[in-house]
Amino acid sequence: GTTASENYTTTNYLIILPDGCTNVSGVTRAALRIRFKDMTSATISTENISWLNLPEGKRVELLTDSLAVKVFGTEADVAALTGEDIAVTVDLDDYSAASGTYTIPAEVTVNKGDVGISGLYQIQVTIREGGEEPPPEEEAGPEDVEAAAPAGEDAQTGGTP
Repeated sequence: GTTASENYTTTNYLIILPDGCTNVSGVTRAALRIRFKDMTSATISTENISWLNLPEGKRVELLTDSLAVKVFGTEADVAALTGEDIAVTVDLDDYSAASGTYTIPAEVTVNKGDVGISGLYQIQVTIREGGEEPPPEEEAGPEDVEAAAPAGEDAQTGGTP
């Protein structure tokens, strides 16, 4: 995986040997560390969370309404970011038979600047049977109260005695 700090990123790579070769050193991973002069990181919260591939006949409720995402890049690009520039998406394709509450891996993308994402993210959702929510029942509301008011009431308050 890749980790980031204020000044550099480190990526670990598995050393894959060609067929017929033997690893005599015992070293199985290589770490690549890249240092940047003008790199910074920040944590930015976003409420821009959505889902893909909602199973037929199901409805979903997001239990995670905000996600704090760690980003890194140049000072200018990171400073220009807001939560609106970060999109979080969960793919419900593997949950076609699911009902209940699940923690699902999320894909985080940044739509602005040359900015990377550090860390892995998850969103909690509840999946229920039934398609779209039915519209709420209309209750007796202010319309009925207005209709009960005597007609011409306003005309009686003003005028000459």
